[in-house]
Amino acid sequence: MKKTIASIAVLISLTLLVSAYSSRAVDGMKGSIAPDFSISNADTTMTLGSMRGNYVMITFWSSADAQSRIDNLRYASYAENSDSPIAHLAVNYDRNAELAAEIIRRDGVEQSTQFFDKDGKEGRIYADYHLGDGYMTCLIDPAGKIIAVDPTTDYLNELLAR
Repeated sequence: MKKTIASIAVLISLTLLVSAYSSRAVDGMKGSIAPDFSISNADTTMTLGSMRGNYVMITFWSSADAQSRIDNLRYASYAENSDSPIAHLAVNYDRNAELAAEIIRRDGVEQSTQFFDKDGKEGRIYADYHLGDGYMTCLIDPAGKIIAVDPTTDYLNELLAR
């Protein structure tokens, strides 16, 4: 009986210790480590892990969602400033790559930062970042932790002023 109680106590202790480090879990939510992924466009293959050491803003967007398209333009402008410590990476979820390419061209955003997720809503990126409820932008710190979701202009200006 004493061994059973001791075993249960050890299991509870281990569970508590592991849960204390849950912020280190890889998940697409604020406060967690951003799930790594690799994505390609016509010119480049980009891996989120290769961008570690920098602030990275990832915008998940679609032309069917007007706010996410506006956010892509707005957040891209922060990263396109040559003095900005923020790199921008945009992942598009339009119906097809040709539509995405045309919208990117019309919007005039830097094409090297824009990627079409060919796996779409059934893909790992979409699932890992919990995009089922809509599109969003994540700001990732140099250590790979998501520090803001849909950051405000004031938040970004404060970050840039540091």
